[in-house]
Amino acid sequence: PELDPSGFGHWMISAAPVDSTLSDTLADGSFIEHLLDTLRNLRVSAIAPPTEGNVRARLGLDPPQYWLRWKDSTRTYEIRLGTHADPINVFAEVNGQIIAVEGASLKMLEYITDFKKLRFHKLMTWKVDDADRVSIFFKNKKPISVERTSGEWTPTPGKALKKSIEPLLELLAHLEIENFEPSMTRLPQKSTQPWLRVQWMDRKNQKLDLIFYPNSIATASNRPHAWFKLFESSKASLEAAVSTLR
Repeated sequence: PELDPSGFGHWMISAAPVDSTLSDTLADGSFIEHLLDTLRNLRVSAIAPPTEGNVRARLGLDPPQYWLRWKDSTRTYEIRLGTHADPINVFAEVNGQIIAVEGASLKMLEYITDFKKLRFHKLMTWKVDDADRVSIFFKNKKPISVERTSGEWTPTPGKALKKSIEPLLELLAHLEIENFEPSMTRLPQKSTQPWLRVQWMDRKNQKLDLIFYPNSIATASNRPHAWFKLFESSKASLEAAVSTLR
């Protein structure tokens, strides 16, 4: 896959694996930036001695286990990583030179067991602190609206809530996606009403709508072409958190 930083502070997937069609191209920017930092700090532990025959194949470099290319504003970097020289070091090829390297990025690369690991796994791209107002539409009940006043969330109009809304907001901000391309049989019909909608608004009046449907399906307005399957436990947690507010 290829990844590019967008102009909105997010990393986006610009090219997916063969035969993959992505409805959502948001990537896990924190993981990618951490990986790039560790790649810059790889240490050369040894120069591979010359051997006869196809040394690249024997060292896992033909083809490589990992082949990474990244660039900044001035130059392009490339490294191919193969098999372990020992429990700590890995053989690598840089500019035609075969070396053994060590560093934290080797463990991070082992984490990427499939393409899905590079995707942004949270439903919500905002942080709670990004919002100044939040409105909650839960089933057929009267909407709940709060706004941030001097760092505190205050109901509008001023009818007090039974419990603080902050645990619900934090729960929403950390909801994890289980499946990025859920089965079509799980998607809601056009007539299906959401059981929960949460509208966030920042100080510039930009909006983010999170909409929750049956079968643990959800959408986010700033990821407009995608449906997401959340973990089954999410619905029960959200219902319990909203129900206790009034």
